[in-house]
Amino acid sequence: MAIPSRQIGGSTRTNLLWEISKQLEQLICIRSGGCGSTTTSTTTIIEPTTTTTTSYPIPIECIVYNAANGNIYIYDPLTNLSVEILSDEFINYFQVANTDTKLWTSQGGGYINEYDITFSPGPTLTYNRQINTGSISVTGTSAIDNTTLIVGDAFTLGIYELDITTTTSINTFKGNIEAGYVVVDLLLTTSGKLIIVADDAATVSITKVYQYDYATWTLETNLDLSSQLPTLNYGVGIAEYDGNIYLFTRIGNCGINTTPSGVYILDPLTYNITLVNSTGLSCPSGASSWLPCNITSITPGTLTTTTSSSTSSTSSTTTTSTTLAPTGFNTIYTHFEAL
Repeated sequence: MAIPSRQIGGSTRTNLLWEISKQLEQLICIRSGGCGSTTTSTTTIIEPTTTTTTSYPIPIECIVYNAANGNIYIYDPLTNLSVEILSDEFINYFQVANTDTKLWTSQGGGYINEYDITFSPGPTLTYNRQINTGSISVTGTSAIDNTTLIVGDAFTLGIYELDITTTTSINTFKGNIEAGYVVVDLLLTTSGKLIIVADDAATVSITKVYQYDYATWTLETNLDLSSQLPTLNYGVGIAEYDGNIYLFTRIGNCGINTTPSGVYILDPLTYNITLVNSTGLSCPSGASSWLPCNITSITPGTLTTTTSSSTSSTSSTTTTSTTLAPTGFNTIYTHFEAL
């Protein structure tokens, strides 16, 4: 029986069934030796498309991690969005460092926890191992690669490089910063500069930022930011995103003051800091960004050093200021492949 002509105005389903019937008729005709001339029409069905958008930055490996309230968050400086990705009611995560595939946190004392990072599309963490840092009580962290960290030590107030190939780190002393200041966070740049945020150990009322050439441990810049921060504010974290150096601050004691933290941009040329946001988290304790994303370093400026001398009958103090010639931005552009 011949298939009747397709009616005008039929539904999509009716038209599709008619098309299938005509194709079957054509196959039967070919199998049986032909049914005369036929005209075949084609109906095209367009499938709906789905578009998914996320707030994650591109490249996603350059995301900023923030330790606050004993938890780990991802933080987008452009949208001021914080998303919790690691928490435990029995553990406080005080510091954070990362590469594109690993994240480390300290809980205080001589241990660091290591997590694997996967993106799907946002970052998720899977516990990997615990690393014993021996006598070092970690106060600030930065990652060179998956087996090498830089940390500050609360006891000696020194900076150490840790080989974490095994679960017991091999610690190499790099140097000290100014006496009386404790390291709270670290940022290593692609040009080999280590930027250190430190607070005075006695009162935690003075915040300074130092920049060292990491290979030679040469001090290039020391900035006292106290006059630019509100009373009781002090620095606790540093990270970079999209060419900007971000300083995270805390107000007073976490257990007493619940005012949200401040987020500042540090100008590497003028040394001024500008308040740009508040994360809404009251107790930040560290921040991190991946080394290839840390392309900006501070332009060297004026260093102030104080030396003291004394005899049995007299004593004197001499303050020397040394002006270093500006060298501009130390910037390396890094190409990222899509995940």
